Parts: sequence; C-alpha cells; structure tokens
Amino acid sequence: MINLWERIKSALPTPTRAQAYEGATHGRRATGWNAPSTGPNQALNPALATLRNRSRQAYRNNPWIQRAIDRNVSNEVGTGTVPMFDSLRAAAYNSMLGEHHGRTPVQS
Repeated sequence: MINLWERIKSALPTPTRAQAYEGATHGRRATGWNAPSTGPNQALNPALATLRNRSRQAYRNNPWIQRAIDRNVSNEVGTGTVPMFDSLRAAAYNSMLGEHHGRTPVQS
C-alpha cells in the first residue's frame, strides 16, 4: 500500500515557486505560447495599413463601435482646457465660467 502511495505521489506535479503573474508560468496552458520580444510598433508595421482600413470600415459600418469610440473620445478630451483664476477680481469671471462649463469656480 505504501508503495502505491509513493507511486501516486511521484506522478503528481511537484509544486513550484509561485509566479508573480500567471503569464510567467510554464505550465500546460503555456506550452504552445510563442511570445516574441518585438515591441508594438515593430509588430504592427507590416499590417498597419490593413488594420487602419479595417478599423475605419468598422467605425463607418457598426453603430456600436462608433458609439464606443465617440464616447471614449469625449470622456478623455472633455471640453478642453478652461482657464480658472484665483484672484479676487476674477471671482465673477470664475462663477460665469463655472456656470457655462458646468464647473465650480476655483476657491481662493
């Protein structure tokens, strides 16, 4: 019986040191993973024209993609840079600017 237990135990994989990231493991799921050391620009350059054309076509023909891109642009860009002044003379201007752009004036 002990001999059988030793055989089962030896067939099981031995625990290895824990990896910080799952992508750094060398397990069964990562055996066929070929990860080249090229950077993003070098990887994209050969197919850049095709990717650009397909992305533009998808934007033109898919309202879901159009909305997602438009929403992302408006969230990142917003209304742009709006000057806000700290001086007491500019308090009226700040309140007017805050009302116009939906922002609160700067507190001095």
